[in-house]
Amino acid sequence: MESIPPFELGRGDIVDIDHATITELNSQLIAFNENAVGEENPSPISLGIFRDGLLVAAVSGEMSWGCLYVASMFVHPEYRHYGLGAQLLDEIENRAIQQGCSMAFLDTFTFQAVEFYVRRGYQEFGRLEGYPPGHARVYLSKPLV
Repeated sequence: MESIPPFELGRGDIVDIDHATITELNSQLIAFNENAVGEENPSPISLGIFRDGLLVAAVSGEMSWGCLYVASMFVHPEYRHYGLGAQLLDEIENRAIQQGCSMAFLDTFTFQAVEFYVRRGYQEFGRLEGYPPGHARVYLSKPLV
């Protein structure tokens, strides 16, 4: 690979980029990551519970590199405290295990469901205080096997 000579940025060298350029940036990052650890092959997974045509609870995420990422989970307020969230989380974790995942991770906010996830075996591994203001973003993980 050819060496790039040192240079200094000038006024106006840092510019806004468009969606197509962001897509290219992401492609380059994915290629770099896959070169280091192998092909990612993300597999999306989304599960829901309906009552009378109404989505009352759902969980969504993706599996890659032997790990389940739980991206979002929601239970309609009128259907909380019936165990729907626990059942959905159990099901998505079981499906992830069947696909070869050995761990799960997620993030939530302190005003959401940190205690719920801790009761389900998740452990906090990071916290971003003050995001959003007056709260924190909490990162949790759990071994699945």
